[in-house]
Amino acid sequence: MYQAEVPQYGTLLELVECVNQEMLGQQPELYRRLEAQGELARLSVERHGAIRVGTAGELSMLRRLFAVMGMYPVGYYDPKAVIEGPPHRECAILLRQTSFKALEESIRFAGDTQGTHTARFGEVEQRGVALTPKGRALYDQLLNDGRKQATELDNDAHQAVRNSVFAAFPDSDQAMRREGLAYFHYHLTDAGQAAKDCTDKDTEALIAQGLIEAQPITYEDFLPVSAAGIFQSSLGGAQSEAYVGSANRDSFEEALGA
Repeated sequence: MYQAEVPQYGTLLELVECVNQEMLGQQPELYRRLEAQGELARLSVERHGAIRVGTAGELSMLRRLFAVMGMYPVGYYDPKAVIEGPPHRECAILLRQTSFKALEESIRFAGDTQGTHTARFGEVEQRGVALTPKGRALYDQLLNDGRKQATELDNDAHQAVRNSVFAAFPDSDQAMRREGLAYFHYHLTDAGQAAKDCTDKDTEALIAQGLIEAQPITYEDFLPVSAAGIFQSSLGGAQSEAYVGSANRDSFEEALGA
């Protein structure tokens, strides 16, 4: 239904599929890893939608609607056209997001007034490994350092700054695992299952011997700062690299009725 109303969304899905297939063709090891982890089927999953509201009454009504389905508010962020999240890395961390800008569409408002609005857009994301509290603290620190240097830059310059700043974040599964920066799932390899008399309990030694394998655990949540940037890019006006986590929060919660 959405593709029929917004053809650009269908184009976005085709682009994602093309990029995924090209990367998997170029990186057979990546294909093998995703296949072993059962992640290949997830690459083309369409995940969720969002609802924009214009009044406090609409916000309260939606809160009541979601409550019927057992859903409740869990967080707050203020809305910021660049790729959001960490820079491109060999080993992806957390979440990278971008979108096409919301289309300007005709609408007839209450009172029979004709106008336009920008409400619907498509978003694409790349998910990486989930970070431990130590890893997230380093990520947040580097993100803030990069933001101070990247104000009002275009996407290429913005990413160049982030690449420079994030050089301080280890870019290999092995380094992130050893430094306790990311979460991994450990399982026996075929050789490990066959080595019934092994008494070594050192994880790194067992990995080096090929007896166990560490698989990155995918980050499944969202990043408030990145999501805010996606929404802000569709609002128009000047970009802002400043985010205030509590701006208007009291008014928002009062309208929500939560």
